[in-house]
Amino acid sequence: MKTLKFVVAAVLAVAMLGCAKEQSSLNVSSIEKMATIKGYISYDAGVDFDGDAYMRLVKSAVNVPVVVTVECSQYKAGGDGVITYETVTDFNGRYEIAIPVKQEGIAVSVRANDFVASHYSVKGIEDGEPIIESKEVVYTFADQELETLRPNDVRICDGVYTYNAGDEAVLYDEVSELQVKVLVPVFTKSKSIEDDIETLDCKWDGAKNKDVVITVAYNDEELTFASTTNTKGVASFYLPTCDLNWSTSVKVAVKHWTVSKFECFEVTEEGYNECEMAGSFEQYDYEYVDVQFSDLEGKPAPVIEVNMEFEAFDEANQEIYDACMSECMGGMEY
Repeated sequence: MKTLKFVVAAVLAVAMLGCAKEQSSLNVSSIEKMATIKGYISYDAGVDFDGDAYMRLVKSAVNVPVVVTVECSQYKAGGDGVITYETVTDFNGRYEIAIPVKQEGIAVSVRANDFVASHYSVKGIEDGEPIIESKEVVYTFADQELETLRPNDVRICDGVYTYNAGDEAVLYDEVSELQVKVLVPVFTKSKSIEDDIETLDCKWDGAKNKDVVITVAYNDEELTFASTTNTKGVASFYLPTCDLNWSTSVKVAVKHWTVSKFECFEVTEEGYNECEMAGSFEQYDYEYVDVQFSDLEGKPAPVIEVNMEFEAFDEANQEIYDACMSECMGGMEY
């Protein structure tokens, strides 16, 4: 397993007393009552592709120093400075630390040291397969505050690292959901009971297990994310952001796929004849779409719909498909 490279490498094995000289009489070792802080720390290493679907790489943060900071005034009125306690996460990213507390409780701050490790993202698509790019990034952990920690308390303090791509990068500590719905045409015919006239209809249904890559504009750079559609044809993306109320431009790319039997109808003077044909589903519109996100509670995630076009392998079948689609559009040329 690759060793994480820590930005702050110093690891302390014991508590550090940082109170002012006049507070040197403060002796925390005389405080017998303890409280326990424990948790699990992970980091999002990006995305991978297993040949069938995209997977998020959520990894445990192993051997990461975890620091608990307590202001001296929490132990003694008028105290100045801080005391820090430190431990290290285990092989599973878990940690546990006991600290002395007063009967009335104390407030503490929990943080984990930054480190450098690889982050994987989809650079693009080549020959129908994703190109996975790896780059070294700085993973950063936001401090967490715990209030009123009393004797015998056991507090769970889990955390997830976010990352900065470079020195000028913005720390994205919020997440906005974006959905992409991949749609394919489904043809049906019906007959009116009153006048015995057949009609041809087309509706767009969600396509499941389809791979989707999006490119999102972030200030002066672009970030790429990947996902796979669910049974309703929806691919969900969770985009890092520094503000939940924001807007951006998004470009969607759906990986094409082939089918051996696509159900269609041949339009004739006598009516509509069922037929099957082989072909592929292709995306032809790759324009950027403006997306607005909101911080309003309960507001649904923005949805981008992508209509996939069927392209028959046989020219004659393509003409049948085009005529069928035109009929559904009221005779308009397709």
